[in-house]
Amino acid sequence: MEVTRLTQGLLISTSIVLLLIIQAYIHLKVLQNDEYFTVVNSALAWLHPTPDDAEEEFLIAPHVNRWDECTLPNGTNITMPQLPTFIIAGASKCGTTALHELFNKVPHVMRPRKFESHFFNHHLTEDLKYQGRLDDRYNLSTSDLCHYRAKYYERVFLKSFDREEVPPESIFFEKTPKYICFPDLAKLIKRMLPWVKIVVMLRNPIERAYSEYKQEVKLGNKMGLASVANMTFEEALEKELEKFRQKGISIAPDLVQFTKDEQERRRRRLLDTTTATNEENGSSSSWVLSPEMFALPISDMSDTNRSNTEINVVKLGRGMYAQQLAPWLEHFELSRQLLVLPYEEFEEDQANTLDRILGFVGAPPTNLSESLLKKRHLPVARPKNDPGSMRDSTRDYLEHFYRPYNDELADLLGEEWRNKWF
Repeated sequence: MEVTRLTQGLLISTSIVLLLIIQAYIHLKVLQNDEYFTVVNSALAWLHPTPDDAEEEFLIAPHVNRWDECTLPNGTNITMPQLPTFIIAGASKCGTTALHELFNKVPHVMRPRKFESHFFNHHLTEDLKYQGRLDDRYNLSTSDLCHYRAKYYERVFLKSFDREEVPPESIFFEKTPKYICFPDLAKLIKRMLPWVKIVVMLRNPIERAYSEYKQEVKLGNKMGLASVANMTFEEALEKELEKFRQKGISIAPDLVQFTKDEQERRRRRLLDTTTATNEENGSSSSWVLSPEMFALPISDMSDTNRSNTEINVVKLGRGMYAQQLAPWLEHFELSRQLLVLPYEEFEEDQANTLDRILGFVGAPPTNLSESLLKKRHLPVARPKNDPGSMRDSTRDYLEHFYRPYNDELADLLGEEWRNKWF
């Protein structure tokens, strides 16, 4: 009796399932063709996400290295990992070296082969220039993107695309703080590496400028450039402010603590140096920094007839953060694909900053010991009783200079950045 009841129940269940299948088939047959394909495509989309869905999944899911296939210009298909996980894109003298060193100590984070690759702002550009295709660099074909992506991996991360070299849950990153200085790189990187996340650390722009000055003076000593090595911070600052005024980049007034006689002596000395250099180069006009180069370092200026007067020692433009970040925010959504952190919080609590970045990319937190965290490489601090130290009046002046730019940064990133530094 019990077996009979089970058999009857099974037959009834089977009949119901068959009826549902037949009903669904009939409904699909009577649908119009476009409706039929809509139903089928919806099911396929659920099983196999579209690129936009896949990107959405990547951005919100825990980090796992993925692989994809692309086609080189010669028609060859290659499979590559979606690396890196994130790029530290700026800003210079804002603790990016210290951040790099600390990430090298995190077990599941893989260090890049190059300390700063400069791939997108230098190597790719030089290669296209050699081919006579420099104007194509921001409109590369999909096959060109595949080619340069492979070159990027080989130069910065891996010599071969071996799956055994890419553990599924490992984190790959690179650091080139100059990337943020090039507004068009945001579009290029987004096209080539659509999954990548961008990390930027910002510092009090006055302290950033002073740290830059200390580095350039040290470099001037090393290279035997007396005009740089013996330059005070105020002299270097006034020199760059004059270039800003000549190009209308800033309407900042003269440094208020200098008398007119002192200003005149400095300007006469600068003019004499510039005139002498131009006479040697066969030029009759004084050298003027172009708008697109005002924030860039020595290495980005022309190597032809370079003179000491062309050296930007302070690099004021690199502290104008809003102007640099705005183009990146057009391609990388804030807090979702672009994380901006204050250097001062990193200096106070390195472990928390590391964990914020790891959480941002979907990775587990780190457990670095206090001894490892203490062995950090932080930017040069302001020394006391140093002949090149910043005067208090200079600091007051720079607060006046940078305040409107800082307000623009708060407008861009949010009110928590308002009056962040002064």
